[in-house]
Amino acid sequence: MHKSLFYIGCGLVPTLLLSGCEQVSTAETQPKVLPQVTAASASWQSSDATLLLSVSEQQGMTLRNAQGQRQLDGAFDQLSVKRFGEQQWVAATLDEVTNSITVVSFSDSALNVSQQWRLPQLQPDSLCLFNDAQNHTLSLFVQDGASRAQQWLLAQHQQWLPAPTLVRSLNQPHGIKDCAVDDNGGWLYTLEEGVGIWRSPARIEAVAERTPINLLKPWGDLASEPGALRTDSMGNLFAIDEQGSTLNYWPVTALQTAKADRKTKPQSIALQPHEVETLSATVSHPGSTNVLLSYKDGTAAAFSLPTAQVKQQKPLPMVSANAETPAADRTGDVMDDPAIWVNTVNPQQSRILGTHKKDGLYVYDLNAKQVARFGDGKLNNVDVRDGFPFNGETIGLAAASKREDNSLMFYGIHQNGDVFRIGKQPSDLDPIYGLCMGKIDDKFYVFANDKTGRIDQYLISASNGELTSKRVRRLTVTSQPEGCAVDDERGRLFVGEEDVAVWTADAHQDASTTLSKVAEIGDALVADIEGMEITSGDKPLLIVSSQGNDSYAVFDGIAPYQYRGSFRVGLDALSGIDGVSETDGLDVVSTPVGSQYPNGLLVLQDGRNRLPDEAQNFKYVDWNTVLKTLEINNSSN
Repeated sequence: MHKSLFYIGCGLVPTLLLSGCEQVSTAETQPKVLPQVTAASASWQSSDATLLLSVSEQQGMTLRNAQGQRQLDGAFDQLSVKRFGEQQWVAATLDEVTNSITVVSFSDSALNVSQQWRLPQLQPDSLCLFNDAQNHTLSLFVQDGASRAQQWLLAQHQQWLPAPTLVRSLNQPHGIKDCAVDDNGGWLYTLEEGVGIWRSPARIEAVAERTPINLLKPWGDLASEPGALRTDSMGNLFAIDEQGSTLNYWPVTALQTAKADRKTKPQSIALQPHEVETLSATVSHPGSTNVLLSYKDGTAAAFSLPTAQVKQQKPLPMVSANAETPAADRTGDVMDDPAIWVNTVNPQQSRILGTHKKDGLYVYDLNAKQVARFGDGKLNNVDVRDGFPFNGETIGLAAASKREDNSLMFYGIHQNGDVFRIGKQPSDLDPIYGLCMGKIDDKFYVFANDKTGRIDQYLISASNGELTSKRVRRLTVTSQPEGCAVDDERGRLFVGEEDVAVWTADAHQDASTTLSKVAEIGDALVADIEGMEITSGDKPLLIVSSQGNDSYAVFDGIAPYQYRGSFRVGLDALSGIDGVSETDGLDVVSTPVGSQYPNGLLVLQDGRNRLPDEAQNFKYVDWNTVLKTLEINNSSN
């Protein structure tokens, strides 16, 4: 037996076989101290206790199992380890000599450590890997202790990227000295020196808003300064104080119900003081976690702790975007709503119109290249219908809601794809907000709404090159609407009341104004309800932006409006196109849109544009990919 292994007091059985030894009960609350031949600044043990990885400034990186050990030279400090595929692991550590982060991989079955990268010019006070179960990505958080933090993308679908890619920069408090990530829940936990423990969303598309888990007294319940922080694979959180006298433990069940406005009290275990360097926590079997402590004197200790387990939620199906438009010319909430105009004469000259809430209307081609801009002010929503007779020509007609003067702004589209400005018409709304168009019985309508709940229907006509609008009906909801869509073939209007439900009504101008419910806020729709559109054909589908959980819900477009499933748009690391989140507006066409999208096109506003972190834009998604992902057979469309 190799003499550099750790030993525990149950015969000469190495720590690597802890599962075969007597486990320390929570009643004892004292770990078994393991004499260590060489000092380690951090150690990690696999869930089945067959592998031990340790790093040291003196001895480098050492991987051990019952058969022996493998060494990687270096002066290493800090350690984060995550599963990478069925039998593979990834570890990240800081090389103090080269001032770079070293990323290595190793397997369950062989004593072999393969160096993947050295990330230069990154000198963090803390680092932690994130194996995102939802997006199937591996990323690395690095934090320098001076309010600067970054998230680097390393791999997707167990495939390494050609090089690490900076995804986003984050603002963190001064003095972050350790971090840990819950892979399943998607949470980043950070330890701020002298303050306490914080949590923020870890997923690339999420907003990195910090909320406290618990803070040092008098602000919270922590009596002593935490020195190290870790999660296990179930999402349970552990923190050990610097003296090694108290292990605090937050069950994942408590963390799931944690409130932003209150502290989450930990369970605490008193230990014999022993100055701690790092800790690791791995689930040995359901309901049990092995905790491994690395002490500053070069020894280590381990014990088993009963822990909470939860049924992991199945991630929503994921698709990727095929193309993206250039980032907006300024940051903030600027891009909002797209509309697809299909050129029936020359499909390759089809156009995507998009509103810029601070500047006007932008026009893109099918390659997502911007081809025109109209600096007409604060346009919010836009929609388009084809076949409008205007000035002796049949054109595409687009309408947009203009917020400065509560007007309807109109544009025409020639058959060669050129967009031109027609002018504007007044509305009776204040303040005007959402908008959609309909073509019912060969009549063109604009449905516009405001933040008070009013929904006005305008009949649009033209004579001698002059366009006019006339309000012909008013509908109402009790709170703020925005997104809406019209099924031209069946004459139905769909409206999203942002915090309540999706409603529908007859869209004919002389019909009843009674609204009936399609779907309400719940599991499928998380407020806000935002953009929506309905496909054409015998089997129409209604797609709705569920902004609160960055997803898109799909319903049958005909009563009883059966829910068909939800999906997300995730990043494609190899193509360099990020996912889509916080979507305001969307549009979908289920018929061919040029050679690029023979089965239809979905265009989405991206509220958080990553990879790298840039201003908002629009993403193009192949519609047939969505149907296949949700296993929806709509061949008649």
